[in-house]
Amino acid sequence: MNKLFLSDVTLKNSVQDKQTFREKLEYVLSLDELKVDSIELPFPLDKSDALLIKTAAEQVKYSTLICDVGQTDESIATAWESVKDAKSPVLQITLPVSPVQIEYYCHVKPPKLLENAVSLVEKCKKLCDKIEFKALDAFRADVDFLAELFGSLKNAGITSLVLVDGEGNLPVDEFSAFLKSLSEKASMDGISLAIQTNDDFGLGYANMLSAVKLGVKTVKTAVYGSSYTNLDRTYNLLSSSLKANLNIDPTKVLATVEKIRNYSKIQKSENSPFEFGVKEDSGLTLDKNATVDEVQKAATKLGYDLSDEDMILIYESFKRIADKKSYIGARELEVIIANASLQVPQTYRLISYVINSGNLITPTAVVKLEKDGQQIMGLSVGDGPVDAGILAIENAIGCHYELDDYQITAVTEGREAMGSAIVKLRAYGKIFSGTGLSTDVIGASIRAYVSAINKIAFEEN
Repeated sequence: MNKLFLSDVTLKNSVQDKQTFREKLEYVLSLDELKVDSIELPFPLDKSDALLIKTAAEQVKYSTLICDVGQTDESIATAWESVKDAKSPVLQITLPVSPVQIEYYCHVKPPKLLENAVSLVEKCKKLCDKIEFKALDAFRADVDFLAELFGSLKNAGITSLVLVDGEGNLPVDEFSAFLKSLSEKASMDGISLAIQTNDDFGLGYANMLSAVKLGVKTVKTAVYGSSYTNLDRTYNLLSSSLKANLNIDPTKVLATVEKIRNYSKIQKSENSPFEFGVKEDSGLTLDKNATVDEVQKAATKLGYDLSDEDMILIYESFKRIADKKSYIGARELEVIIANASLQVPQTYRLISYVINSGNLITPTAVVKLEKDGQQIMGLSVGDGPVDAGILAIENAIGCHYELDDYQITAVTEGREAMGSAIVKLRAYGKIFSGTGLSTDVIGASIRAYVSAINKIAFEEN
């Protein structure tokens, strides 16, 4: 039997937000130790995900890391920035290809989806040599459209193609006939073809084996929590029934799979009446007197491997917030780490701000920043305290940027809750996103705005 490859989708398809950073990283490192050929990673929707991918990229030794890029210029850049340091990075474009899903999820017609898919591949190709296209619901698609789509994507530069069986209701003969018809209509020479089969109706493993017999070289699997074929059972079938040559370490398969599945069992019991089950508190508490070494040890305990440069920013943010709170717990420290790390150099540094506001006075703000060792100050009035603060910053730097979006959310509960603000500014035809943390929403908003203008300044340089 020819060489076959296994790719895992557990982290992208099955792991929920209730898993911690440390546990998610452990999934990746365990699969890498098992020598799974490639591991799919979710799109870095927030800084915690981006830091997870970046950390995994630096530590993974054997596996190829495949990162979803989303569907925008900004999301592609974010994904590449997160995964680029991997030994073997791949950028993945995931789109539905069946008529019903194209219409429902993308709100376009098939010709427009083809155009968008080619455009995404061309943009990714400028950053990374290896591009994977994942065709969702492929076995309910029109074969002629798939052949045209795959031909265009091949010309645009994709290196691998994944056919996903989303329903899992095709009998083996129909499944095989579809693959044969597609192979006759679409030339896949030079393209690595992968299959991801659904086992909801008990047909997933049979269809997977038929696909391999027809020439598919890579099989997508999941360790747990997914409708798709399992890693251990797939390995056993391919190695025993087809005598396949696989990279997986046979002595570690069972132990690795059981270790990863145990994370899921601990997080949520099927018999538990609670949505998230019962989870033991990490017991991590830090107060304002904690040293940088203590904060770094706490971060390590949570699974973060941080550079000295990141620790400087994290400890500065930690001290600022800890001075206003009784203690910092594990959840709050993770938010601080995600917010403070992966930042661009600080062209502007916030020194202080004073806001005067009330129902009987016009809101005013005085903001003091530091740039190139020199302090600059801005003064302004506004419609509200946040508006006044932003206008004061613009007054200080002498520039105005279009505000594209502004969001504020509570990170933790209680009177000492931390607030997280997101500010998106439009400049040079791009969106620059900044985040800020504080125990008050005004401070969080000002810090988010400064974070965004620092990214603009970094782009200008």
